[in-house]
Amino acid sequence: MNLVTGGMKERGLIILIGLCLAILTAAVYWQVGGFEFVRFDDDKYITENPIVRDGWSPAGIRWAFSSFEQSNWHPLTWLSHMIDVEMFGLDAGRHHQVNLLFHILNTLILFVVLQRMTGALWRSGFVAALFALHPLHVESVAWVAERKDLLCAFFFLLTLLAYERYARKQGPWNYLLVVMLFALGLLSKPMAVTLPFVLLLLDFWPLARFQVRSPGDSAPAEETTGKGLLALIKANRRLFLEKIPLLVLSAVSCIVTIAAQRSAMKALETVPLDARILNAIVAYGEYIYRCFVPVNLAVLYPYRNVTTEQVLAAALLLAAVTALVIYRRGNRSLMVGWFWYLGTLVPVIGLVQVGVQASADRYTYIPFIGLFILLTWLVADLSARLPYRTAVLAAGAVLILAGLSAVAVSQAKHWMNSEALFAHTLQATKDNYVIHSNYCAWLSGQGRLEDATRYCNEALVIKPNDGDARYNLATVLVRQVKYPEAIAQYREVLRTIPDYVMARNNLALCLIQTGDRQAAIEQFQEILRLNPEFEPARQNLTMLLAAEDKVKKPAGGMPAPGPAGGGSLEESMRLGQDAVKQGDLDSATAHFRRAVSIAPENKAARIGLGLALAYKGDIDEAIRQFRAALKLDPNDADMHNSLGVALMQKGQLDEAQGHLQKAIKIKPNSSKPHNSLGVLLARKGQLDEAMEQFREALRIDPSNQDAEKNLALVQNMKARSK
Repeated sequence: MNLVTGGMKERGLIILIGLCLAILTAAVYWQVGGFEFVRFDDDKYITENPIVRDGWSPAGIRWAFSSFEQSNWHPLTWLSHMIDVEMFGLDAGRHHQVNLLFHILNTLILFVVLQRMTGALWRSGFVAALFALHPLHVESVAWVAERKDLLCAFFFLLTLLAYERYARKQGPWNYLLVVMLFALGLLSKPMAVTLPFVLLLLDFWPLARFQVRSPGDSAPAEETTGKGLLALIKANRRLFLEKIPLLVLSAVSCIVTIAAQRSAMKALETVPLDARILNAIVAYGEYIYRCFVPVNLAVLYPYRNVTTEQVLAAALLLAAVTALVIYRRGNRSLMVGWFWYLGTLVPVIGLVQVGVQASADRYTYIPFIGLFILLTWLVADLSARLPYRTAVLAAGAVLILAGLSAVAVSQAKHWMNSEALFAHTLQATKDNYVIHSNYCAWLSGQGRLEDATRYCNEALVIKPNDGDARYNLATVLVRQVKYPEAIAQYREVLRTIPDYVMARNNLALCLIQTGDRQAAIEQFQEILRLNPEFEPARQNLTMLLAAEDKVKKPAGGMPAPGPAGGGSLEESMRLGQDAVKQGDLDSATAHFRRAVSIAPENKAARIGLGLALAYKGDIDEAIRQFRAALKLDPNDADMHNSLGVALMQKGQLDEAQGHLQKAIKIKPNSSKPHNSLGVLLARKGQLDEAMEQFREALRIDPSNQDAEKNLALVQNMKARSK
């Protein structure tokens, strides 16, 4: 085993190289701290996911371990996003910076793993630098929703580090650490299932644990190797046996993943197996091409029918590289690097097709480590007799890393927001109906309805039966108050995707607008049959049935208004505010609930609902709405004050005090939170501190009658106590 302990000088170099790797990676990716969330999975994973937006909670933890949402089972990924929301709210820049932190850590761990296993300091550093800076890895870092890639790689590489320790000093505790870290990798993303295979490769090289002959066999290694796989397994029985627990975990992960992806796989049953095999061969070749020519990179490469020429070219490339590594079998690093690349791509190469992508840059995050090892050790091998070898290799490395850095910086800019990402992807790819559809949805949200309509129609030209594009087009028509046209589009969506709950819900709302309440009732009832937990449908159905009952038995001859009184966010908000002014808190709550169901990410709707509930005395539900509003904007001083007051009413004084102090910190010249904090301190018996807060409230706003009354009250209390 080629393990390195190293003296002080070498340790100093290791620290210096690690520091340079961290600084260089941070310099290339620092810009992501100013990026927004994109409307491509970031919404599903974070911004429009109500459970994640609620932050860290026991209910959220249970959901993370039981949910198959997004056709995956990756509980640690969900928990990671929840922790981010708990810490940073929906500050996109902070979420991006956490991604960057994981990428830096992964780079450093990879460097340490290779250096400890191979003893090749500079080669290990160069492989880690390629990993850190290659433009194909931008997607995994700059896309918040791809946290799963980074977490999976983090535990994958930590498992390799633990395995290196186990290989040096075998023992049950060291082995248990390997198993535990591997399990955490699988809980982050199932792509880690190939790790036992990678460990066998590392046993072959550089750990040199692999025997090519049976113990006591005096035959030459080459002759013994020719006896076949059984002889090889017999010679290395222990190495294979120690992988069995890991293989069991991989098998369990595969079973759970197949169950999670069953619905997505059904949607692609029309892709025959032979077509998937041919696409996989081409994808292997395309990834190698992009490794050397990282241009026109896109977030999604649409699935397509490959040509015979593409299949033959890719097959010849794969055969040629395989022949090369076998021919140079004396350099085991080449075989390990190549089979690392081929093996770790298997779960995502498309043999089991999930999604519409033919390939994806993010899939290279772990597999490219193998290619980088192959290339680095091959160049070192070929240049062994090169004059001025050290200087030439150093200059070449600097040029390569500088070029990759420049391309990575440019590629990262395409992720700054949804519009930049979608516009670049459409420029870099052809017939990309998925991105056309997503661009349509984003433009609609920005109020650019004509542009949105154009992109949706272009998506439907490419793929007329695409349900998402038709759904997005229907949404644009609703915003244009073209309800009959929207109804036709929603019905067409449901014809092909009957269990599309949001499409059915929106169809029902459009039917209400056209006066067909009975049809709307039927749609809401069907939604609750499909998904009994879909609360907006339950609320709308309840109000609609109540309204129908009032129509049958009218009071004063006038029919009651429809559910939540209005078909738009703006109208629901207006009616809710009017109801509050009139003191009709039941109606106000209903209108604001309607607003929240239309736009869960609208802070004003959450605040309105929370205040109406608080006025009604439903403090628990009000607190939940205030918390949701704070997730949308953690720096809203008024909302911290409202949440603090509500918590105070529930007797949760310590948490309430924290929110009131945060409100004062954000908005120090506001009188209201000082008054609220004074009330809380008085309830705690801290009368002197309470009076200071009331006085500060009056200093800021001398007309604050509440603070004036509270100050007099506390002064009387203090006087009586004496």
